Amino acid sequence: MDLIFLIIIGGLWGSFANVCIVRLPEDKGVVSGRSNCPKCKKQINWYDNIPIISYFILNGKCRKCKKPISFQYVVVELLSIVSFVTIYLIYGFSLTTLLLIILSLGFIIIFFIDLKHFIIPDVITFPLMALGFIKSFIPNLDPIFPYYVLSLIGGVFGYGIIWGIIFFYKQVKKKEGMGLGDAKLLA
Repeated sequence: MDLIFLIIIGGLWGSFANVCIVRLPEDKGVVSGRSNCPKCKKQINWYDNIPIISYFILNGKCRKCKKPISFQYVVVELLSIVSFVTIYLIYGFSLTTLLLIILSLGFIIIFFIDLKHFIIPDVITFPLMALGFIKSFIPNLDPIFPYYVLSLIGGVFGYGIIWGIIFFYKQVKKKEGMGLGDAKLLA
């Protein structure tokens, strides 16, 4: 029963991740406004927006314009489901599970945005940094999470490493090699 629930929740959050992947690079809101077809821009009915299932029922095409919809939507939803289930199977029902699920969803969103647009939005990395620091104050949390001092040192050190690589590359090649989004992500 728990796994069925996680599969459904993972698919729904994967669907939300897809909304973030499409809308964040365009500076659009992610919590309001219905989903629409990327090609014809017509609103998608709720029954055509069921994670994974609707894609295959519609043969990967928009019901209205019949143009193909990217298979990326299915991949993101499947990755979300697999990560949710895997984390749960390792850590059970716990605060660690919740934190790792949030982290995995953030990483999925970041990966697909960066893959297409070569950016890592602050609106994702800053909350993950804050959550990572705040979780350090929770006593008796799984040992994979360090205490707040180690968390702070790790964040500064992680940012500094990538900043150093960016700076060195720019000095040698006289052009940008990567952005600070990568440094914020490592922090």
